[in-house]
Amino acid sequence: MGFNKRKWWPIGNNHSISIEVAGWKSTPHIIFLIEPDERKVRFSLALGFAVYISLNGWIPRSWFPTMSYTKGGDRYPEEREISLKIHGGHFWWNFWVSDDWSSWTKNKTWRKGNFDFMGMLKGKHKYERREADRRQFLLPFLEGLYNVEVIKFDRTDSYTHWPTRRMVSWEVRAGYYEGPPNEANWKDKPIPVEGKGENSWDCDEDATWSISFPGPPYKKDLNTPYLAALYFWHSMMKSREQRGSAKWIPQGFKEKKLNIIR
Repeated sequence: MGFNKRKWWPIGNNHSISIEVAGWKSTPHIIFLIEPDERKVRFSLALGFAVYISLNGWIPRSWFPTMSYTKGGDRYPEEREISLKIHGGHFWWNFWVSDDWSSWTKNKTWRKGNFDFMGMLKGKHKYERREADRRQFLLPFLEGLYNVEVIKFDRTDSYTHWPTRRMVSWEVRAGYYEGPPNEANWKDKPIPVEGKGENSWDCDEDATWSISFPGPPYKKDLNTPYLAALYFWHSMMKSREQRGSAKWIPQGFKEKKLNIIR
């Protein structure tokens, strides 16, 4: 992002003005946005860095556009925007169309959409992936050790009108092999982690089966299976600390019902 500075001025009762300047890598865009929940009107412009100007609480909710979620039901204020954006190799536009309204196929319109200009420029894409290495490691957690397998892939992306791109990708999965050496089957054994707790259905414990991520040239430091395994371990420890604590351990371990390597 580079930098992020914000200034906020409260004015009267539930009214405010804010100005924010962000980044050197902000996505190029021009946006006029209204958010009825906070009675916010925001304008932003980004070209290299971004400037956001917001007016909060000034516009009555009755002035905002509304929509009905069911036939004959109540109408609710909805977010709208006028915007032009460039990101992900696409050019995006929205001329006063809400996300809820445009999600229905019957309401699809030229007023909201995107154009894949990079896809047209590069031409037809061909993707190939070849396994280059496979190793197993034991990763230490507070409750014990977990076995993981690290798989290295050499990936090639070729295009009709664009230079070929080569990279390394990693897959790390938690589990073990079961059965005779020549006929062993892989058994998943996910590593527990605290639930996100953002909603009522994700407050309980969660678990991670596997993760995939790029190596060189994107993540230049992840150039060996051992470092890829450490990256997986660090990701798990970070999630445990963010959602629980640095000393979080699974409930199954506390109840002596978790079968792990000790």
